[in-house]
Amino acid sequence: MMSLDTKVTEERDADHSRLEILESQFSSKMYHYCREIVFMLGIMFTTYAAFQTTPPKTSKSPTPVPFFPQTSLVADYYQGHIGPPFERVAGSDISFIMYYAPWDAESQATRSQFKLVAQYYYKQVYFAAINCWQPLGECKQQFAKVQHFPVLIVYTQLTKGIQYKGVKEATHMIHFLSSVLHPVEKIDSVNDIVQLMNFHDAVVIGCFDFKGNLGGQGYHTFYTTSLKLLEKDPYREIGFGVITNVKVANELGIHLAPTIRLYLWNKTLEYGSDEPYTPEALTKWVVANAHQVSVWLSPPGIKSLTLSPYVEEDSVMILFTPRNLLYTVNYNYNLLREVGQEYYNCDDNPWVKDFVQYLGNERAMSRDMYTDFELQCSQWREKVRREELTAPPIQVVSHFWANGSCSGRRRCKMCSTCSDKCLVNTQDCKCDGGPGFDSYPHQQVCWKQTHHGSNVGSTHPPSVKTSMLTGKDDERSSKNLIEAAIEESCLRFHQAQKAHTPVFPRATYYRKTPRNFTGLACRTNKTLSFLAMDSVQFHQFAEGLGVNVLARKDKTAVVIFNAVDESSYLLEAELSKGSLVDFIVNYTEGSLSRSLRSTAKKPIALNRYPEINSQNCQQDEGSICVPELTTDTFFSTVLDKNKAVVVLYHTPYCGFCHGVAHIFLTVARYFRTVAKLQFARIDGEHNDLPWEYTMDHFPAILFFPARRKSESRVFPRHLPVTVPNLVNFVLANLGPSESKLQGLIGLCAAWERGQDDKSARDCLTRVRQECLTIIANTLAVCRTTRLRRRFYLDSSSVRDNVSRHHQQLLYKKMKLLFLKLQHIKEIHLLLGSLEPTP
Repeated sequence: MMSLDTKVTEERDADHSRLEILESQFSSKMYHYCREIVFMLGIMFTTYAAFQTTPPKTSKSPTPVPFFPQTSLVADYYQGHIGPPFERVAGSDISFIMYYAPWDAESQATRSQFKLVAQYYYKQVYFAAINCWQPLGECKQQFAKVQHFPVLIVYTQLTKGIQYKGVKEATHMIHFLSSVLHPVEKIDSVNDIVQLMNFHDAVVIGCFDFKGNLGGQGYHTFYTTSLKLLEKDPYREIGFGVITNVKVANELGIHLAPTIRLYLWNKTLEYGSDEPYTPEALTKWVVANAHQVSVWLSPPGIKSLTLSPYVEEDSVMILFTPRNLLYTVNYNYNLLREVGQEYYNCDDNPWVKDFVQYLGNERAMSRDMYTDFELQCSQWREKVRREELTAPPIQVVSHFWANGSCSGRRRCKMCSTCSDKCLVNTQDCKCDGGPGFDSYPHQQVCWKQTHHGSNVGSTHPPSVKTSMLTGKDDERSSKNLIEAAIEESCLRFHQAQKAHTPVFPRATYYRKTPRNFTGLACRTNKTLSFLAMDSVQFHQFAEGLGVNVLARKDKTAVVIFNAVDESSYLLEAELSKGSLVDFIVNYTEGSLSRSLRSTAKKPIALNRYPEINSQNCQQDEGSICVPELTTDTFFSTVLDKNKAVVVLYHTPYCGFCHGVAHIFLTVARYFRTVAKLQFARIDGEHNDLPWEYTMDHFPAILFFPARRKSESRVFPRHLPVTVPNLVNFVLANLGPSESKLQGLIGLCAAWERGQDDKSARDCLTRVRQECLTIIANTLAVCRTTRLRRRFYLDSSSVRDNVSRHHQQLLYKKMKLLFLKLQHIKEIHLLLGSLEPTP
């Protein structure tokens, strides 16, 4: 029987083995077949793709639309053509071209400023805008590598192109174009060089032997250099002047031509005669040698190292003040130059002393000079207004202007001004198609109809009279050139007033600079770099240092900043030479107090809590109160001796702070029933605190116990910030047993509402243990108090008033202790009856 069973079993195992082998072979064959099929399909798809010649389908770009309005003085080539505009550029002395992308936010912001510049300089400069983003446009195809818009370039007949890299604001661009129109000043006396030094930080002077009308040898190179340098110096911090008078050249010790000199604040350099005389070499020499004690900084608006070379070396003094480039002088900045040159005048250089005195005298007369020029321009405007009222109508000649907005397809008729640009019809001035324009019924021109029925738009030109011999009505006569200069100055002055009124330093009593201040930089290790920034354009940098400069008088502030010590000092006094000198001396002597930032305006963050005063913070049944502290409210909240305070240090840019925020809120909600426990937060990035309250990492949690503020505790960095760890941290430092008991009861209530039976059970057990601990401690205090009271009763000095007073106090204390024991006992028994069963 046994052998039969064994045989059957062996046959069954053999059949099972054969079946497994067959299944394995079948699976292997199917795998190979599937692999071959997939391979064949891959070859078929590859072959199909190789023979497919149909180009990929791409969505068409949207139809371009004008970027500038048709009434604008800017020719808008919104289809991306570059042929028509460059034809105009070739025929214009100066052209200002804006390459834009219509979707670009900065291009859209620059558009309005570019229009204002065109309204100011349309008589002298050709303005055009080219859409360099249109996919099928010529500009996109030729300048495909342009990555940032807008790009602003000035074209002249002498240079290939000068890119404007300054602030894209109307006053800055007008000043830039003024430097292009007038790149070189004429020097007629030594005093002219001093005036140029007043307007510029450094001055390049060229002396040439002019012969004929083509200029002296080397003058063309000098002129081109002055234009080429505008790419590196768009605000013309380095001025250019040319000497044509031999007498002035001899006074300066110049006897050879050409001669190039660079006048700095404390020395003069001369370009070597054996050096290559090219615009590139001259530009490189000027940039390499031009240095000054103070400098205007204009960050480009993107990530850069503009400030890095100054703040990394030593301390810097930064003057935040409005900068209006249409005014020839910024008096606050000249005050900074004056103080800075005295500070660095280690050799007691007489030229520096004389120039500092010149700056002081100019500053003293600045307000009177401004008032006089304002009156002069008012008189000029009144004179021009009277002449316009008495002037005859202006002749209008039909003229066709191919506007690049339609790539030359649309022709617009332009005319001179007639009766206030012909905005309304008058008796003599008509706004309609005009005679001779019948073929363009949709166009309007301004034309004057005479009383005899003829009109100025007729095909018979009127008689032309010349005045070249008499000088009358000659635009190039001396009188008219002077009038044109006055007109340009007053128009510039009027434009500057619309942008911003000038800021004058406070007029103080005259006092000499302290003797120990001159050359102070060479006698101390705390040397300063002097910087200036436009407080209107770059007020964010001042706010980063904790100064709301836009709310200060004249939008002006002075800050000393030391990046190594992470300290900043604010000039509290009104800006004047005396206050500035005292500020520097006090900083050098180390007697200044560090300024603490307390910014109310902070970056928007997702976990930002509202700024609430802890004393007025209200909370109801379903809410908690976690105020956002600043430097001004930190001490009044944290140093409240009647409350324990838990503070979370965070920053808006800290990702871990966002993750810890909900944990901090959860624990704050658990302890909301504890009356003498406050949870708060502070932005450690934008609020400076004394070093003992400053944290070097974020997030960080500090516990300030009540009545023991000096014994503050930091949440251990090696522990993860979780709800249980933070709860234990708060309970361990809560202090008096009563507050700890309140906190535990609050935790139990929260866990019970959360239906966590185990946590609630453990919490109640811990509360009962805490009750027993409080009872034991209270009984120990009772025994000690009873012994002291018995001592006073048995003492022979019981009749003493002092002993009687102590006896009464001890009796009241004993009574309070018994009440406390009774209260804690009732809580212990009550919790025992409510403790849930497992």
